[in-house]
Amino acid sequence: MEQETLEITSSKAKVSQRLLKGMTAEEVEVFIGAYKRSKRVLSKINEYATREAAAKLKNIESPEAFNIPNWDKYVAWNAGYRHAMRIIQDMTR
Repeated sequence: MEQETLEITSSKAKVSQRLLKGMTAEEVEVFIGAYKRSKRVLSKINEYATREAAAKLKNIESPEAFNIPNWDKYVAWNAGYRHAMRIIQDMTR
C-alpha cells in the first residue's frame, strides 16, 4: 500500500523513503506538497552538503593527514562528518 502511494504521489518529486517512513497516505500527500514548495531551499542545502562531503573526502585522502599527530582521530572525524553530509544529501535530493 505504501509503495503504491509513493509511486503515484512522488512521480516528479524524488523524496527519500527515509523521510516518508511511518507516514499515512494523507501525511505523505501533505509532505510531498510541502516538499515541492520547498525544492529551492532543499536544493541549496543539498549543494552545501555535497561541497562539504567533497571537502571532507579531500581531507581524508590528503597525504598531509598522515603528518597530523592523531591522524586516526582526524580521519575518523572527517569520515563521520562526511557520512552525515551524505545522509543530508540523500534526504534533500
